Amino acid sequence: MEHLQQLPPQSYDLDSICEAAALSRRALYYAFDRNLQCTPYAYFLACRLIRVRLALLHDSEARWSIAEHASAHGVQHVGRFAGYYRAQFGEQPSKTRERVLSRVPAKAPVSRQAKTVRDHHERFQSGNA
Repeated sequence: MEHLQQLPPQSYDLDSICEAAALSRRALYYAFDRNLQCTPYAYFLACRLIRVRLALLHDSEARWSIAEHASAHGVQHVGRFAGYYRAQFGEQPSKTRERVLSRVPAKAPVSRQAKTVRDHHERFQSGNA
C-alpha cells in the first residue's frame, strides 16, 4: 500500500504494483479485498481523491481552480472526478471550495471505502500499519 501511495499521480500500473508486493494479480486483489474491502485501483483512486480534498482544504485563497487541483493529482476526467468526489465525501468539490472560502467546518467522509482508506492512511502515518 505504501507503494501505491507513493506512485506519481498518473502512474497506476497493476503489474508494477504486483511486482513491488511480490504477489500475483489474484493474490493482490484478494489481499485488498480482505484488508480494505476494495480493489487496488479503488484504493489508488481514493488516495488521489484524498490528496485533492486536502489540497482544496488548504487552498483558502483559491489560488488554483478545482480542475487544476484535480489535474495536479492525476485526475484526467474532471466530469467523472466530481462524481467520484461526491461519492467519497458526500459533497461536490465546489461545495468543499465554498466551505473553505467561508470557513465552514468539513463534513466527515460518508462512504465506507473512504473511512477504510482514511483509517489505513492514519495507521500508516502513525507507523502501525
